[in-house]
Amino acid sequence: SVREHLVADVPVGFCLSGGVDSSAIVGLAREFRDSSQPMAAFTAAYDNSPFDEREYVEEVVRSKNIDWHVVIPQPGKMYEDLDRLIYFQDEPPVHSSVYAQWCVMRLAKERGVTVLLDGQGADELFAGYPAYRDVLAADLLMSGRLADMVQIGNPIRAVYALSPAALKAALFRLRSLPWKSLRADVRRLVDSASLENTFQSFQYSDLKTRMTKDTFELHLPKLLHYEDRNSMAFSIESRVPFLDHRLAESAMGMPIEWRLSARGSKWILREALREYLPPRIADRRDKIGFETPQMEWMSELVRLHPELLFDGWAAKQFAAAAVVEKL
Repeated sequence: SVREHLVADVPVGFCLSGGVDSSAIVGLAREFRDSSQPMAAFTAAYDNSPFDEREYVEEVVRSKNIDWHVVIPQPGKMYEDLDRLIYFQDEPPVHSSVYAQWCVMRLAKERGVTVLLDGQGADELFAGYPAYRDVLAADLLMSGRLADMVQIGNPIRAVYALSPAALKAALFRLRSLPWKSLRADVRRLVDSASLENTFQSFQYSDLKTRMTKDTFELHLPKLLHYEDRNSMAFSIESRVPFLDHRLAESAMGMPIEWRLSARGSKWILREALREYLPPRIADRRDKIGFETPQMEWMSELVRLHPELLFDGWAAKQFAAAAVVEKL
């Protein structure tokens, strides 16, 4: 799949996050490229943040002769770019990681790269998401396999996975900002059926059903939507080798325990591609996904632009706090 996706008459680069998926694509691509010629790779990074994964990306960069380009998204710049981002996405994005990907695509365009290979799809096909451990643990709990459940996941999270969607929605509200201070339109949005439907989609189902729904209905279609529009906003063709239909069909036919077990997530993928990966990447178990410092960004934006979220007295208080902090 990677060999076929490398075919192009224009410069080809790679999205590289430091995880197994993108690193494997780069490692395999190196097998089909002249090892003396650097390959361009692009990474979103964050200074002084637990979400910064440059130390892992550097493992791949050192071992694979990579021409590495890094962009550091900033919340102020995100605010400036938001209208254009929403225009190209055709809807407001639900997470700031969409903007981080936007910055990666923009950087690739600035560096003259026209095609980007990305690792989308591997988490859905090979059970890479941490939440899948909770669902598998819930499966084991319901079948009475308590010893296996403890090896797989947290018992409390397994029980939460079995909780009704309405309870999860209520817990979400309890964790939210002071309810009466929110703007009326924001409260209506949170109260709307769309939120309930969102939580309904996360109600318990067995792991294989959950992965199938994520692949075809819920998670992956949204990620591909974001990536397609982000890339085309900068006239870049994004390619996803893991979603070659032959590879996807093969992965979905594998037993769950080949993909997720006490040995870890993506077990068969790690073993199959170990020779193409730095050992630290192949054995990594703490990948955090394509995450951003969203809470810090949102806090800064609310301080600088309280009118985005609050009305009246609350907005004035946030604005005053922002001024005091600057002083």
